[in-house]
Amino acid sequence: MYNKGLFADWVPKLMMLLLIIVFLFPILGVTGVFTNNLTDISGAMAAFNEHIQMANNAVTIGMSLALPILMRVKMRFRTKEIIVTSTLIIALMVFICAHTNNVMVYIAGNLIIGFFKMFPLLEAIIPVMFMLSPTGDKGRFYSIFYPIGIGVSSIMSYYLTSYAFDHGITNAYYINIIAMLAIAAMSLIFQHNKRFSFKLPLYQIDWISLACMGLSMMSLNYALTFLKQQNWFNEPTLKWSLLLSILLFIYVIFRQSYQKRKIFDFKAFLKYPSLQHSVIILLFQALFLSSSSVFMQWTMGVLGYNALISARLNLWMLPGLVLGGIIGFHSFKKNWNIKYCILMGFGAFFISTLLTYLFIQPSMNIEMLYLPTILRGLGMVILFIGVWFYASKDLPTDTSLGIIGLLMAFRTFVTIGITGGILGYFSMQFQAQSLHDLSNYWDSNLMGPGAMQAYGLMQVNTMLAAGKTLLGYCLWLILPVAAIVLMHDYGKPNNRRRILIKKRAKGESVKGYRYKSNEL
Repeated sequence: MYNKGLFADWVPKLMMLLLIIVFLFPILGVTGVFTNNLTDISGAMAAFNEHIQMANNAVTIGMSLALPILMRVKMRFRTKEIIVTSTLIIALMVFICAHTNNVMVYIAGNLIIGFFKMFPLLEAIIPVMFMLSPTGDKGRFYSIFYPIGIGVSSIMSYYLTSYAFDHGITNAYYINIIAMLAIAAMSLIFQHNKRFSFKLPLYQIDWISLACMGLSMMSLNYALTFLKQQNWFNEPTLKWSLLLSILLFIYVIFRQSYQKRKIFDFKAFLKYPSLQHSVIILLFQALFLSSSSVFMQWTMGVLGYNALISARLNLWMLPGLVLGGIIGFHSFKKNWNIKYCILMGFGAFFISTLLTYLFIQPSMNIEMLYLPTILRGLGMVILFIGVWFYASKDLPTDTSLGIIGLLMAFRTFVTIGITGGILGYFSMQFQAQSLHDLSNYWDSNLMGPGAMQAYGLMQVNTMLAAGKTLLGYCLWLILPVAAIVLMHDYGKPNNRRRILIKKRAKGESVKGYRYKSNEL
């Protein structure tokens, strides 16, 4: 008979709670890439920064590929077998990433880390889900779990970055290795040996579709990551990589349409308008997230802040994450329309971008970025909660995991890659235009011993002008975003409002009608 918990019956209840926390937090933060130390890792491996960014995206791709087969793996193996095997494989891959100098091995290792990370993560999340939301309310669970998950990842990232600064990158990897080995040992000691249900075979999984989807995502990962570094689409390799990604994706769609047991139900994107709308919202969210690269470029490239200072700055998202979780929890408790939460999230992004636009200047200090960072954390967590709840609320259980896996990959690296490439292209164009404008004031008086210093100041001024221009254009995004959100009903249509609009359009009288309904 299945034991709903993770642990054996002899383990005390309080100790079970402590063990779940000990299991969950390291699994949430484990990775083969320290994004805050990206430059240090690429320098140590004599590789491009894009290779390390590609490896970071590979972690997300691995997680999204594991999602569609999570339940079948859970029904095939014991919980103890899943956690012990997965954590041991993750520890081995982290060890390989710590010592390899081959970027292909490094990227493949992170892909495997992401794939096997999802299995123990699910095992730890399920009991947490029942503790945080006993009734199974997704909104309540997301409102509590997302702030905790993002906050724990930010804190662990900061401390690992700090440890890497003091003791080296390789030693920082060993912290993750020790954590995974400790979880495997505790799993052997404290977990029960019961199964979730009867055995289900793994051969019924469409492994060919899963492999083709993984290859398609990795090809797209290469194209989006190296887009700027390889001079956009002037490099033939990028064109072939993008074409391969599209062809493999089409093949997976065609193959899945004839499969009895689908792992990716693509028809859901046509059947459920909530998925189509969520894709659009995720694109706009990525544009605001990508715009934060402007002040990161300014702080690290001009003001000289190192990775540790940047990681400490990111910790200021924590108050925004907590506030966003409280707002989300309250909105679901009061049964608000999700529309207002999403508008609030984009409003926080807008104010954060506006403050960044106003604060970026040669004499700025790091304290000026605290409030924009708090607002960015607030906007991020509110949109994660609202969009994820709206996208998944109507999906049937048998297709939700595959669709959520695709949306996870789309949200984390596809949208960021596309919007980052667009903003990066315009940033280069604006810098070139600013340099051209400033060169009109370059005369013979600036030539001589101080020429290099004057050129450096000109470079700083062009970066400042380009950043301000780019952020100014990003601010205007709030208008189409607000229009799209306000016109969508989010599953709570106000039929009274529609009737009144039609009457007004026809020139009929609306006297005596109430405009507002009882719905929020």
